[in-house]
Amino acid sequence: ILLRKMIFLLAAKFSIFVKYNSEKIMNSKYITYFSVLFLLFFSACKEEPCEDVICANGIPLQDGYECICLCDRGWFGDNCDREDPCQTQTINCYNGGTCVNGNCLCDVGFEGDTCEILVRDYFIGNYSAALECPPDVQNINFSIQAPDSLVNDATELVIFNLTNQAYLFDGRVNEQGIVLIPQQSIQSGTVIIDGTIRKTIEGFTIEFQKTDSVGSQFCTINIVK
Repeated sequence: ILLRKMIFLLAAKFSIFVKYNSEKIMNSKYITYFSVLFLLFFSACKEEPCEDVICANGIPLQDGYECICLCDRGWFGDNCDREDPCQTQTINCYNGGTCVNGNCLCDVGFEGDTCEILVRDYFIGNYSAALECPPDVQNINFSIQAPDSLVNDATELVIFNLTNQAYLFDGRVNEQGIVLIPQQSIQSGTVIIDGTIRKTIEGFTIEFQKTDSVGSQFCTINIVK
């Protein structure tokens, strides 16, 4: 603003000079002076591009004849008014989880606000329940455990005695937190099984298709925890 006032004052004085010294204006020295003064006057009349720009969470920065907002870390948008909570807040996502829009997106096999819960832990245990393979129903004892191997995937499970035949079946937690029991054969194909384990309000349900020498049956086990 001070610069504008100075330039306006010089321009006023120069206009008076022109009025009474028109012949001298043709002098190249005065022509150069007038040209420079004209450019300064024109520039001063132009509005400052950042004069009225408000950056909510950042600072205005002149970029040529435009003004842009240089946003603080974690803020974006034309006026730095849109927040990325993953950068402005302390959000820790564990076990390979990734922060997205302020929430933890968990890796397969984990859940919870910070991905701190191992999904398979919900299913692990020793159980007594009714194995329903209509028209047959029998009470069985079975177990769901993590593999014995020191190096195992966080999604892996092993299920013992699921068919009341002392067999061991593999299971794996998927992206939806469902345990898939992939089709697998035991005893050279004597028993073939394929199914799922899903959480319920009260516990979980095991459903699987079993095929053996007797035939094929759809079986269910309901567990209340």
